[in-house]
Amino acid sequence: MAQIALLLFALFSSDADSSTPADGHHVETMTVPRFGLLTRLWAQEAIGAPEAHALLAKLAANKFEFYFPRIAIFTERVGLSEAFKNVRISEELGQELAEEAQGSIVDMNQHADDLHGDEFAEAFEDYHRISSGDGRTHIAAVANLLASDSPVGISKYGVIAAIANLEYEDVDEGVRIYLSQNTEAYVDIIHFSVFLQKPYEYQAIADLSEQYGKFLLIASAGNSFPDEVFGDNAISDISVISVGSCNPAGSPSHFSQCGRLNILAPSDDYIQTHTEDSTTLATFSGTSGASPLVSGAVADFLAILPSKQIAYPQLTKLLQATAIPVAVDPKIDGDVRVLNYYKLLRVALRIRHAIADDLDSAKIRTMIADPATYDFSAEAVEAKQLALKSVGKEHFQLLRQAFFLNPEDREIRNLLSSFYRSHGFKAQAIYYSNPVQALEELLTIDAHKYRQHLKSLYDAKIFADGKLTSEYKNFMLAAVKLNSSDILAHTLDRISSHPDDQLKSKLDLLAVIGINPAELAVDKPKLFKMFKRHQAKLLAR
Repeated sequence: MAQIALLLFALFSSDADSSTPADGHHVETMTVPRFGLLTRLWAQEAIGAPEAHALLAKLAANKFEFYFPRIAIFTERVGLSEAFKNVRISEELGQELAEEAQGSIVDMNQHADDLHGDEFAEAFEDYHRISSGDGRTHIAAVANLLASDSPVGISKYGVIAAIANLEYEDVDEGVRIYLSQNTEAYVDIIHFSVFLQKPYEYQAIADLSEQYGKFLLIASAGNSFPDEVFGDNAISDISVISVGSCNPAGSPSHFSQCGRLNILAPSDDYIQTHTEDSTTLATFSGTSGASPLVSGAVADFLAILPSKQIAYPQLTKLLQATAIPVAVDPKIDGDVRVLNYYKLLRVALRIRHAIADDLDSAKIRTMIADPATYDFSAEAVEAKQLALKSVGKEHFQLLRQAFFLNPEDREIRNLLSSFYRSHGFKAQAIYYSNPVQALEELLTIDAHKYRQHLKSLYDAKIFADGKLTSEYKNFMLAAVKLNSSDILAHTLDRISSHPDDQLKSKLDLLAVIGINPAELAVDKPKLFKMFKRHQAKLLAR
């Protein structure tokens, strides 16, 4: 374990902006339920962030001319803290937030003397709450994943130009959505780490495109599996990249919604970011943790190739053609794959070199559509061969580079997987291994079984001929056997939401599945109480 920690330290310290050795958080490990031992920044590691940041640092040293893509973040009611000290924001937004801090002086009377001038940094010496709301931790976590210093933050060149609330106003024809006042007139990316549920919310997004010009929209897919992404809303005319979450082993997280998913990114319940201050790592979770990794990676792609030729269809192609195959159940999630940040940047460079300075060249679209643009197999083989002749840090780094250049190569994957497994990182070993073999191994992990079970549960028929189906009885029995309150809650909620109240009111939940109430009350009191609560609801109808 000490050996791999040192190697990871070297890996995450490969560019000038990485944390100093004294910080040390990027060489730590953690142990989490279901997945065991992980490297602490496993999520950033899984998309090739160390390799991508080293590449960007090398380009910067060679005086590469970067563009600074502008990003608007939509989230819950905004609250900012000292955690924003390392977040890259535009000068305009910084001045506006500093003015907002001045206006909130009454709410921050203990810090009043610290707030002077228009300098953004001065507004955040200590812990300054800029506006009230429960979203403080959420917005800080998202912003730091998106555009703070590495190794936590993904984008090295994206600039947050707006932090906008989703605000509603009652009008005669219903409810409409509008941007909060600090949104800039133009942005390259609009990032959503909130889940939208109502059709008018999606229509509002479409309207934004007309009001604020062309942008790329990237959004969290939602945390209510087995609901589908975007529910039943008809949004085929809205061009949005939907991002699901995967767990450390690479399969979709147990909560991540299915359906219209463009890409997965690692988050689950264990992604590390800054929430309350700028130095302490905290655990974040959900598709809100996955989507900023994608927005950050796309921002750096646009920093290299800032062309308006990159529209939704091209971005979809870029993400999918560079992505990492992982173990997913095709019956539930199709062929969705994981973001490959490093390869995405390599593709951007390949296109940029081919078009020289003609950023509006039609050749960009042609290259994006050409499979040859994504072929780095020869370079991957060379890196693999060099790795086999190397040891220690160099061996590890070369294997990782080969993996991200060609994640389809099974031999490379097996070599890297074996390295992680030999140091006790089972879940990460599964992630880097052959997806076919990984799927078999994933069946031994509770989170994957849970997802399969819950999907089957929602597809099952509840009543037939006026009675509870045997299939549904088996689902309840399985939940009791597993002693899973989560699965049982979903199972009983499905019965409660069934439209036929007459059938439900006649149902004795425990008797129909042959469970002795007294025994259940003693052996599994939590499940017994859940049965009793739902039974009371059914009888009250």
